[in-house]
Amino acid sequence: MKKAVYVIDKTYEINGVLHPVRVSFRRKRGFVLRVSSKDKKTLLVSAPRYAMMCPSEVDWAISKHAARILENSKKNSACHFESELPKIYDGKTLLILGKKEEVGSRSPKDIEGFLMKVGLSYFIKRASEWARIMGVPYAPSIRVRTMSTRFGVNHLARHVITFTTLAICYAPEIVDYLIIHELAHCFVRGHQKDFYAIVKKYDPQYKIHSRKLKKGIYV
Repeated sequence: MKKAVYVIDKTYEINGVLHPVRVSFRRKRGFVLRVSSKDKKTLLVSAPRYAMMCPSEVDWAISKHAARILENSKKNSACHFESELPKIYDGKTLLILGKKEEVGSRSPKDIEGFLMKVGLSYFIKRASEWARIMGVPYAPSIRVRTMSTRFGVNHLARHVITFTTLAICYAPEIVDYLIIHELAHCFVRGHQKDFYAIVKKYDPQYKIHSRKLKKGIYV
């Protein structure tokens, strides 16, 4: 893996809002911009090395693409959560670990916040149990946030695992599969044969659980 040279973090005004920006310079030709999965605000810019000598090139890339990328990131997360909301909430009951619980009438934002709170508490406890069972050499920190394209992410360098807000709605065995999947990355980074051997060891029915997770089958 080629090492990147990071410049000091900057702040740019984008659509009237100040956004933190981190620029890394690599041996590549073009610019790649994306929003940080950690805080959903920081703009990460991967730039070609020649741009180190020409800061105006970085400014140009940010001014041209940043607003669109930030807006798309915000819309994707919100749209995904709202599209799934009718499956988990009927106006009175909310699906938690595959079972309906009375929560009364709440706004979508309140539901999202409630799921984050409940999910964080559950994932911290359950991930700790599975980490001990699997012999993970360290205790990863757990976070929960709304994600549009991922159910979980294992940030190996920081020892942090992030789960999507909707994950707590799935049946316990599906949630366990997700936890096992992310913890297995503590031993094998990619999704090769050795990785799935670990997952299968602790969840023999992982293929069924994976399919339900991807298809949005909560119970």
